[in-house]
Amino acid sequence: MGATYDDALPTDRDRARSILGDTQDLPDDALLTDEHIDAVLAWQASLDGAVAFLAAELAARFARQPVRVTSNGKTVDYGERLAHWRTIAGEARADAAGGGLTMVPATYTDTATTDEFARPPDYWP
Repeated sequence: MGATYDDALPTDRDRARSILGDTQDLPDDALLTDEHIDAVLAWQASLDGAVAFLAAELAARFARQPVRVTSNGKTVDYGERLAHWRTIAGEARADAAGGGLTMVPATYTDTATTDEFARPPDYWP
């Protein structure tokens, strides 16, 4: 499991990390793995929906732990982050309800396909 981030924000994963503030000290101190973010993006089918879920998830996870944490010689205070994640979750939910941004779909070939079995045989289930 890894954690990557590109400042140019070419993918929805990078955009989600940027919005959530999970961009520093990767991959060692990432709050979310790339695989988890990708799974939520696929499940929610929109950047706004995924960010709302991930922000609420982070707020719930860190609300159950001590607000101030020391790790690798660094002290982090999650008190302000909790409020920030709750705000992000609320705003993203509102954006998702109104349409908002959509995730760029994954493609397996150079041509768009509408039928699952129209894909090359290598990708058949």
